[in-house]
Amino acid sequence: MTRLDTADFVKETLNTIRAKRYVISHIALFIVLIIVTGIIYYPAKNGPLILDDHSSIHGNTEIKVFPGGTKTFVDAAYSMNNLLHSDSLIPKRPISYVSFALNFYFADDIVSAFKLTNIILHIIAGIFVFLLSTKILTLAKLNLPKPYLTGLAFLITFVWLSHPLFVSTVLYVTQRMTILSALFTFLAVYSFILYRQEFQEKDCGLMRPAMVLGICTMVAYFSKETGALIPFLCLIVEVVFFRFSFHKTTTQLKKTVYIALLVIPSVFILSYLAHAYYYHFDPVTRYFTTYERLLTELRVLWQYISFLLLIDPQGIHFWHDDIQLSKSLFDPITTFSSLVAWLFVLAMTIYCLVKNKLPLLTFCCLWFLVGHLLESTTLNLEIAFEHRNYAPGYGIILLGLITVFSLLRLLLGSSPLALCIASMIALITPVIATDYARAWRDARALALENYSRAPNSPRAIAHMIPFEEDKKESARLKKKIRELLPLEPAHSLSDIASLCQQSIEVPTAMIDQALEKLKVGVPTIATSVTFRSVISECDKAEYDQVLLPVYKAVSASRYSVLAANGILMMAHVQRRMGNETGYWELFERAKSTAMTFDIKDELQKNSTRVNESE
Repeated sequence: MTRLDTADFVKETLNTIRAKRYVISHIALFIVLIIVTGIIYYPAKNGPLILDDHSSIHGNTEIKVFPGGTKTFVDAAYSMNNLLHSDSLIPKRPISYVSFALNFYFADDIVSAFKLTNIILHIIAGIFVFLLSTKILTLAKLNLPKPYLTGLAFLITFVWLSHPLFVSTVLYVTQRMTILSALFTFLAVYSFILYRQEFQEKDCGLMRPAMVLGICTMVAYFSKETGALIPFLCLIVEVVFFRFSFHKTTTQLKKTVYIALLVIPSVFILSYLAHAYYYHFDPVTRYFTTYERLLTELRVLWQYISFLLLIDPQGIHFWHDDIQLSKSLFDPITTFSSLVAWLFVLAMTIYCLVKNKLPLLTFCCLWFLVGHLLESTTLNLEIAFEHRNYAPGYGIILLGLITVFSLLRLLLGSSPLALCIASMIALITPVIATDYARAWRDARALALENYSRAPNSPRAIAHMIPFEEDKKESARLKKKIRELLPLEPAHSLSDIASLCQQSIEVPTAMIDQALEKLKVGVPTIATSVTFRSVISECDKAEYDQVLLPVYKAVSASRYSVLAANGILMMAHVQRRMGNETGYWELFERAKSTAMTFDIKDELQKNSTRVNESE
């Protein structure tokens, strides 16, 4: 063997060793990430079902697909349509509901199987967060050797996987929809960057990347509608990092088609949100207007950032219904200061974009804001939920960690030391997350934890009451809810249902109070849920005359689901009075108002009655 051959052999051997060490180190770090995530979440695998879990999973017979059973995966795919009483031929969130059905198929209705699936999907999403981070950090041109970029990508993934703000997303089973949508979003943007880098090196066809992004967008969208933001997020990557630069042989037609594929969906989303602001926002199911929601979100988005940067970790809790509404720009004054701050961020972002400076800062700001477009602007949703940050929060976590690393490197003059200290600082996230996730092991612990973090949250108080053994304290909590929500009709309806359950006469004063709140207050989903208690407890002849004014007031509600059930109760009164014609007239009116669960049950009963008479 010649000296040259020996040198080549040694060089090749060293390269092979380095490659193996690179792979082994990556596998070892991923094992660490999996172990840390497991330590945080596994103890809570048997935790309670909450909120929409009861209707979407536990009480949803359409997803209970078993070998030899009557339900199919097609029924599961359309189950959300049934829950929303929708006749649409297009299934709503079918990917998510089929995944729930698969849990039933392989593990029956064991709660831990649903939660473990969420944990596994969270880890898989973390893998795509790592892959995306490696690309973003490379595109940002941080002038760091590859090992440091890889280390930073792992650190970002570590914080994202172990962040306490995402505990509720992972352990609230229904939010698998959010996890799946985000997972395919990260995959889509990562794939986009791969194809986009290829476009810069040579003239490529558009069919393959268009198909991959199209499929990812469709799957993400059919997991949850936030997946529709994928083209917009890819447009951010294009504008910030690639700036519409192509290989010199790329034709103008291909450039135009490429730009159109990103811009048209983004413009459509903005147009849809503008249209929703003027035409589709239905205030009757909420206690706020579109304008008030937009103003409040200016403050809420900053609150999300404080949670993501762990400035206010104690503020992280499940409900967030204790947020003060912004009635105007100066009520409260923090609305105006939040607006000014966001205008500054936007101005700075536009300046950096035009001048091609600080691309990572620009990307992170735009990623966060665009990620919140659907759920934090004009759509008729509740004011705040933590799961809305699952994908958008990636931008803030990325920016926060890179800022900390850069400052440490500037102060210490050493990249290895800066990375080491940044990693030690990052250890605070799993510590806080583990403490919070511990509360999700059972319903009582969760109620106590949320109440301790949000003592002025009506929902936190309401979930605390059943676990309060002290009668005086229980009475105090009930009184506090009434003080926090003085015009909520649900309280009066709940009192009426309670008296009916005990076969006690309902006093006139209580009826008058309910009528006043139904007239002045704003009925919410809570009102509708509580009125169903009235249906189950008060649907008796002895209460017909005294409660008929309440039924009439409810039937006049602009909240269609509530109104339909009010009309249904009026129909029942007519039937008990012997007026069968009046019953059928009102029943048809109730059906045309909204097809509620109670009306569906009534249809089944009427069908059975007709069959028996025949």
